[in-house]
Amino acid sequence: MLRRMLVLLVLVGLVACGTNEQAATNSESLTLKLNVQPNQTYRYTSTQVQHTTQSMFGTEQTQVTTTTMAMQQNIISVSAEGETVMQVMIDSIRVESQTADQTMTYDSTDPAASTDSPELAQFAGMTGQPITITLSPEASVNKIDGMDQWIDKMLGENEITPEVAMMRDMLTKTLEQSYAKATIIPFGGKPMVIGDSWQDVTDLNLQIFSMVLTNTYTLKERNAGLATFDLTGDFALGEFNFPGLAEDENIKMTIENGKNGNTQKGVVVIDEKTGMLKSNVFDQTMSVIMKLEGEDAGQSLAVPIEQTVHMDVQLQP
Repeated sequence: MLRRMLVLLVLVGLVACGTNEQAATNSESLTLKLNVQPNQTYRYTSTQVQHTTQSMFGTEQTQVTTTTMAMQQNIISVSAEGETVMQVMIDSIRVESQTADQTMTYDSTDPAASTDSPELAQFAGMTGQPITITLSPEASVNKIDGMDQWIDKMLGENEITPEVAMMRDMLTKTLEQSYAKATIIPFGGKPMVIGDSWQDVTDLNLQIFSMVLTNTYTLKERNAGLATFDLTGDFALGEFNFPGLAEDENIKMTIENGKNGNTQKGVVVIDEKTGMLKSNVFDQTMSVIMKLEGEDAGQSLAVPIEQTVHMDVQLQP
């Protein structure tokens, strides 16, 4: 049960790219918009290191998961109104998950050397499957096509059970957000000077739980055609509902906030000329208590879970 819970938290952690030769002065206003051309390709690498520690029956268990990806964004078309259509695809992915007594690995570039693990097998479906994203001039995601085919590839031919249906719902909604927003930062749409900020709110309503993520981007610096933003954020988790985890219908599962809060903080760099991401580096902390509550004390259990995520996304030359 807890191992499946940790796999889901890995996916939640996956919640949450030209240069201008003239350096702008910090007193000039900046209005960011996408300014790309068809047939351009932007390539990124991302590295995510996630530490998850759960405490149960007086002992602690820690799982460290490192995920590295190479992905590309191909510009398909740009309308007269500035709407951009891009095709996004993951070229390669490597996942290594370590606990005190076990190491599991999946590497799309060397499947034969990967660990035979159903928990990591789904990552095999993440490569080579394109998704088409339609963006507004301010880089807001208007439409995503191809997600169903990608999820089909990830889940394979699993029997449609309540748990598989829940997993499909969670994958669809979290991947739509993480896949796009790891490399596409929606702009505020207004002129900015140093110190100005805007907020981006992501509201995920899943079968398993709801989550509201609020990120604030504050313009910190402009130099050599690059705009640097400080990122601060927090997220709130709603009621938890996971079919199949609690076999007894009289047992209720909930998630409460832990002692360390649910926040993230980082630095985002955007190319002023193209509006594309140059880099996105942030740290996220999630602190929750998973509670199982039954009709008597013997059926009740509280499991504190502490998770930290370090994400580093970089545009490649």
